[in-house]
Amino acid sequence: MLNKFSRKLKKFTTGWLIFVLFLLYGFFMGYIMPSIERSITEKSPNTKLLDLMLFYTPQTAFDMIARYGDVARSIYLNTEFSVDVAFPVVYSFFFSFVITLLVGLSFPNNDNLLKLNLLPFGMLLFDLLENLGIISMLWVFPSTPAILAWLTMLLTMTKWLFAGVIALVIFASIAKFISRKFHKRKRRKSHHNVPHVGSDGVLRF
Repeated sequence: MLNKFSRKLKKFTTGWLIFVLFLLYGFFMGYIMPSIERSITEKSPNTKLLDLMLFYTPQTAFDMIARYGDVARSIYLNTEFSVDVAFPVVYSFFFSFVITLLVGLSFPNNDNLLKLNLLPFGMLLFDLLENLGIISMLWVFPSTPAILAWLTMLLTMTKWLFAGVIALVIFASIAKFISRKFHKRKRRKSHHNVPHVGSDGVLRF
């Protein structure tokens, strides 16, 4: 099933689709997400959004939720139900198509490495699970169940781990592509410099 999905992604990978998703990704990253973050932190200074933190303890998490206040908590809750569902879907397809393209260019005919285009959907899964954890913490507050906070934090860490692996795959694919181009040009140049005898019988270099 996963192999079939990976091949489907390759089939639908096109430059124009990557460009459209890039614009959507940039719109979310450059405007929508910062606007939401500002709308929360302006109402509750010296706070951070839990899904932007790499690690937190239950004490830190629920202290942060307490400092949000009713209005900011309501904004955060609505965001987790709406924007923070749409954005992961957008970035998952965007990064998946980018990986498909780069792996295809850098490691042609390698079906095993092509499966790396599934990594963004692992990040999507843990992002959505993390959203459920944050929604649950916002809902149960002022209750402060430590087990819920620890579980949500682990989901957050796993999400960021996937993000790191995805970035590594993209950079490694770009480096491999540049290396292949360099060696191909070098081989072509060395081939032209091989001594040969012309039609007039003169040795040429």
